[in-house]
Amino acid sequence: MTRTAASSNEAKYKIAKRRIESFSKRFGEPHFYLACHAAFPLALTPDLLYRLWANFQQDVNSNLLNIPWIAVADLLLSNLCNEVGYELYEIDWEIRNELLNQLKNNTLFGQQRVLELSEFLLAYMREQLNSSNPDTRDFAQAQKWTALAYAQPHEAAREIACNLASLNIEDGSEWIRLTSLVETLADPLAGYEPLLVYVSGMKTFTRGNVTEAKNLLSQIMDSKDEIHVAGVKLLIPNKEPASNHKLNFRNIAQIKNKFLVGVAGLIFGLAGVQIISSFWLMNFSNSAISDPVTYQQVTLSSLILNNQGKVVTVSAGEKLNALVNYFYNCPTCQPTSSNQIIVGIAGEDKAQACIYNGGIKDSGSAKFTLTAPNQRGTYYIRFRYAQAYGCNDALGWWKVGDEPPAEANIGLITVK
Repeated sequence: MTRTAASSNEAKYKIAKRRIESFSKRFGEPHFYLACHAAFPLALTPDLLYRLWANFQQDVNSNLLNIPWIAVADLLLSNLCNEVGYELYEIDWEIRNELLNQLKNNTLFGQQRVLELSEFLLAYMREQLNSSNPDTRDFAQAQKWTALAYAQPHEAAREIACNLASLNIEDGSEWIRLTSLVETLADPLAGYEPLLVYVSGMKTFTRGNVTEAKNLLSQIMDSKDEIHVAGVKLLIPNKEPASNHKLNFRNIAQIKNKFLVGVAGLIFGLAGVQIISSFWLMNFSNSAISDPVTYQQVTLSSLILNNQGKVVTVSAGEKLNALVNYFYNCPTCQPTSSNQIIVGIAGEDKAQACIYNGGIKDSGSAKFTLTAPNQRGTYYIRFRYAQAYGCNDALGWWKVGDEPPAEANIGLITVK
């Protein structure tokens, strides 16, 4: 490796560690635990991540990890994940590798948890291995190899070698797809260096650099000038690929993206469970927020945001139209006092809306608007009472004493 390449890799790992540290600092240790588990699969969907959350709520000693349900959305929308297709997410290799190392080195998890994750992923993908759709089969196979590489590396190496041995030398796009996949498994397949050298050589050959490819492949040839990995004899090209089968870096990037994006709208899960859109997250979150909600002398119910429900996904800075039912009752307040109900977003300095301005007891419905934050993330909508001279002054009551706590949650905004 050249000094420039080494320096570049070091810089990437430093960035990866900073992102992980920033994520942990912002969301806390339970979120970090979910991120470590999420790094195991090759790619993520909301359904797969939710199932990881649901199945791994304890460490290997059966102690609760206390990972909240909202961690699923927080992780997918964080800078640890990249959306590479519709409801399909990928964690950068450097970040993924660092998270996996921390998982393996943590006494709460270790190799036992890696094996448990492997069993989980194998079960999750089993249905799709026999799919009639070739893209679905390819992706399921990639996830299977990921699981095997950590739990049964010899079997993973054998299956990969069998697939490589069956490829047509002229099928450049398929060579790039498989060799790129194997490169992501370099760490768990470290004991199979001939396989790693072989895929590097064949990737170089597919790009048209025959001389460099021959030099790499010659390193792993036996006395009979053959290459064997896990008992499988691999193909050795004896001529330069035809010019129409050579692939440049732009072609390679397109192939990688096509591999991931092509499966994004397909069935992906157990027993007919499909890849789910934001509608799934919305329904899941809706059920997790109580209704009605009572805090202080206010009860709010049946919040509807943008005609969808109490949980929505919006763009940064987007205006939301809202409708909610309210009941205000303050029997200990002075009969002549001015009372308000204010609504806002947790973490902001002021409330955004005043939905009631009146006496000590009343009920009704109110329409109001909110403005989504400008940063990606998930944000709770909360409420509280105020006793100001009017609605304009009441907005400043948001943090009087303290801002509304979690028990005042009535809705959730996800900024994409």
